[in-house]
Amino acid sequence: MSLVSISIRSPQEAAEAYVLSRRRSPVLSTGLAIRAIRTLLPRCPSTDRELADMVASAAIQRGLSVSFDAGAERSEVPTPNEF
Repeated sequence: MSLVSISIRSPQEAAEAYVLSRRRSPVLSTGLAIRAIRTLLPRCPSTDRELADMVASAAIQRGLSVSFDAGAERSEVPTPNEF
């Protein structure tokens, strides 16, 4: 069994690597991508939005569909009771 050396140094490289690893998926989740990139680069200075944009750009360049689901668990749209 051989080990593959991965030398990811930047958030952009991490986004590209994530997209390449998921290229057979029907839809690429920005939420899952952000979680994976933050695991790989715990001191990543990029915001979640910047990471989502990097992932989306790389995915779209390869003809993949993107689900912008990052932050879906916390709604930023006010509910009718919050007006």
